[in-house]
Amino acid sequence: MKLLLPVFTLWAFIFQQNACAQTRSENADPEIQAYWSDGLAELSKFDLTQYRYGEARQGELIHVFVAEDFLVDKQVKNESYTNDNSTRVLKRIETRNFNTGIYTYNVYASSFTAFNQSKHPHTLKISASSQEWCGVSYSQLNRKNNGYDYILHSYFEDEADTKSFIKDGISEEELFSRIRLSPDKLPEGNFKSIPSQIYSRFMHLPASSYRSTGKVERYTGNEFEGEDLLRYTVNTPSLNRSIEIFFEKKSPHIIVGWTETDTRSNNKTVARLTHQIKEAYWQLNGNDAAKWRTKLGLD
Repeated sequence: MKLLLPVFTLWAFIFQQNACAQTRSENADPEIQAYWSDGLAELSKFDLTQYRYGEARQGELIHVFVAEDFLVDKQVKNESYTNDNSTRVLKRIETRNFNTGIYTYNVYASSFTAFNQSKHPHTLKISASSQEWCGVSYSQLNRKNNGYDYILHSYFEDEADTKSFIKDGISEEELFSRIRLSPDKLPEGNFKSIPSQIYSRFMHLPASSYRSTGKVERYTGNEFEGEDLLRYTVNTPSLNRSIEIFFEKKSPHIIVGWTETDTRSNNKTVARLTHQIKEAYWQLNGNDAAKWRTKLGLD
């Protein structure tokens, strides 16, 4: 795994000074505060083995984590700073790219989880899209009261355009963000989980939460590499689904990989961390910035 030191710019320094005060008021862990208050994003590349249509497909998965300000009422990025109803969130972007025979899957998901988990204990918004040669689907969950407003726009007849409400449940996307912010708050024992929107689209699941069990334990295997690793396991029997997330115990709790297993067939999707950098990637959009793709292991 290649880890590159961040390049600190004057812009990042100024951003850090503005961001720190708000983040410190919303998160008690000073190491977490410092890590996410530098004005940079953490970019991670994973080698991906994705099971689709009963076969293993090789691909790549990208994780982006970055702190930003988020409007709670509109549930969009705070850009104008004219609305006081704003909170600091950890934005998580996940992309998966793989081929199934002749055609390509491009899958994207985003989620927004507040640093202030006492005020906003659940992820505020999740969106996901799946583009492949059969068609395009888009889903979105917006936190409202004790659950999520859910919308789905799908190419497929049995789904089409759908609106519903998911009562309670912790989203699978939120579990990844909780690991990065406060792994001590991961749900253990019995709880209701909402499957990831990527998995839901693959399986054409109805909008719902499912009874699950969670457990955190020390990891002593050799399939994943890192320092002093923990394994978080979530089993959802009614879906014949099990996920395992492997992360470093020490802050900032780097996620080094995870698995998603169909417990009936034992087909296992696996993501393994290979590269990681911290950069203000939104500034690296010129042709001369393409070299950063190599540093992230993309070319």
